[in-house]
Order: sequence, then C-alpha cells, then structure tokens
Amino acid sequence: MAKQNQVGDKNPNWKGGRFESSGGYIWLWEPRHPFSSKVSPKGYVLEHRFVMEQKLNRLLVTGEVIHHINGIRNDNRIENLVLTNSGKHIGEHNSKRTWKKGSREKSRLNVLTRKRNGTGQFI
Repeated sequence: MAKQNQVGDKNPNWKGGRFESSGGYIWLWEPRHPFSSKVSPKGYVLEHRFVMEQKLNRLLVTGEVIHHINGIRNDNRIENLVLTNSGKHIGEHNSKRTWKKGSREKSRLNVLTRKRNGTGQFI
C-alpha cells in the first residue's frame, strides 16, 4: 500500500505525469504552475495551454483560448495550435456545424420574433 506522502514520481503508480482525459485532452503534471488545477486532477494543467504559454513566453490571460486546427484534441504540436478568443473560437466551430434543413432559419426567426421588455431583454 502506498504511503500518503508518495506524491508524483515517488508514487508506485506514477505514469510520467501525463494522461489523456475522457474528453481527449492531455493533462500534464505541473503542480507549481499558477493555473494548475486545485481540484481533480489536482496539480495538472492542460497540455495545449502549457505548450502555447511556452511558445509565447507568458501565461495566458482570461478570454484567451487555444484552438486545435485539425480538431484532434491530443495533437498538441505548436503548428496545430492557434491562440484565439472565446467568441472567435465558438464562431469557428459553428461555421463548420452541419445544420438540419430549415433549423438555422427557424432559429434566426425565433430570435427576430421574440418579444423584449423595456430594457431590451427577451421575455
């Protein structure tokens, strides 16, 4: 049985400080990184974000997002990564979406016909 203080490479279950999550992203053991997870997986950072930070020689700021050009979440080669913001990133993914016939127009129509209150919010 492992002792409680056997952390990192001192633990017999250590697998090199790198693992792939069920969502397909690679996590790296970087417990001293300012953005390392404080919850599960504790002490880890997402590899694609870490790779971009190394390339830029700075930490990422709020709103900066890393996009995988080829869509493969575990392909973290710098040539496959692009720094963008969340709005552009969502737009990029939505532009490649396939829409059911008429659903895009229906969605647009719903936005145009919904009623607004006096402050401009939808009701």
